[in-house]
Amino acid sequence: MTDGYKLLDTPNYKQSRRQFMMYSVSSIALSYSGVTVAEATKQVTTYPISDEVLTSVDRMLSFLMPEKLKKSDVEKGLIPTELHHVDQYRHYGYGDYTYGPGLPIERRFDLMPAGYKAQDVNQLSRLSSFFTLSDIHLTDKQAGNQLIAIQQLDAEFGAPMTSIYSPTMLTTTQVLDAAIQTVNALHAVASFDFGLSLGDTCNSTQYNETRWYLDIFDGKVIHPNTSDDASQDGVSYQRPFKAAGLSPDIAWYQVNGNHDLFMIGSVAVDADPTLKLRESYLSNQIWAIGNVLQPIKGFPYFPCLFDTTKALKSPAIYMGTINGASEVGEIVGAGLVSGFNTPPMNSPNSNRRSLTKKEWIAEFFNTSSLPKGHGYHLVDPQYAQEEPDFSCYSFLPKADVPLRVIVLDNVQDPRDQSHDIHGHGYLSATRVK
Repeated sequence: MTDGYKLLDTPNYKQSRRQFMMYSVSSIALSYSGVTVAEATKQVTTYPISDEVLTSVDRMLSFLMPEKLKKSDVEKGLIPTELHHVDQYRHYGYGDYTYGPGLPIERRFDLMPAGYKAQDVNQLSRLSSFFTLSDIHLTDKQAGNQLIAIQQLDAEFGAPMTSIYSPTMLTTTQVLDAAIQTVNALHAVASFDFGLSLGDTCNSTQYNETRWYLDIFDGKVIHPNTSDDASQDGVSYQRPFKAAGLSPDIAWYQVNGNHDLFMIGSVAVDADPTLKLRESYLSNQIWAIGNVLQPIKGFPYFPCLFDTTKALKSPAIYMGTINGASEVGEIVGAGLVSGFNTPPMNSPNSNRRSLTKKEWIAEFFNTSSLPKGHGYHLVDPQYAQEEPDFSCYSFLPKADVPLRVIVLDNVQDPRDQSHDIHGHGYLSATRVK
């Protein structure tokens, strides 16, 4: 990439806030240079963020139109089916920004009951301070059973869905590490009482995605490259790195999301054994299926009456994967089955295995950050007997403050035998209690 950014050239490279945002917002696979591949594989770098860390109260980002581009060129941009052309992002100015004024906190007294008078409030007290994370979607970009091809081929429905392909897939681990460092920096100024992660930590309920997540919180070494090609460790977004880790005095708690429990957040892995979805995680071939989105076009929701397994059983399209040796995240192995003489292959990896809900929860007890279990240790045994893998709980952040946080699992039951898209809210009788 001759016109790309050159970032992360050496260990402990100090990114400015601008460099970090251009890297993460645009998700451009930045060029690695100055060190040989052999040297790179021996190094474990860190990615410190800028010393200047501000909140949105202090300033906001304003995205710009590059002066060098014509208005007509910018208006064209990349259409939804062209999101994979990462090499063109710089040309269109994706990620270019400036700083604007902050967004002040607004006191919404209009939401209070009738008769409430704002002028009667003479003193405000802060009960607690906490941070939240949500929808991180740590993605094994080199997995062979994704839905990447549909994002390119289906302009009517698939293309707008960046959950099935987005350039952010290249750098999800690095961006989470930067977010944790931001939490630490804010904590040093005004301490947090706890943290709460609101689900969809993984993209497709994989073991390695789950371990990346926990290991980033724990400050361990992360290996984004999941192929058997060690030379890819020299590619910018594939390089092993040591995460900063969350400040050890911040307790954090977890909520599970649909992507943590379902294949690509939508399909119960074991609902229909004949589909062999669990086996697809470990296959050495790129996944071939039909257009699973086709049956539900024209509907504003995902109706239960449509059986998407018919498309799963009609392998018409190879879904593709990311070429980790490409600095711009080239997509390979995607297209109509009829266009391939032989099935496109992929490097298998046992760490891609899909976790059951029970296994996923168990991983939160295998972590050095606190508390051990991250909330799942607080599940009431009585309810756990009524509903297997029950994961609702509550906790008191501060013993001297009358504030209780209630964590409600509203993700659909993986064992309900439904073949519909598992993105609905769901409450069992036990959860309602």
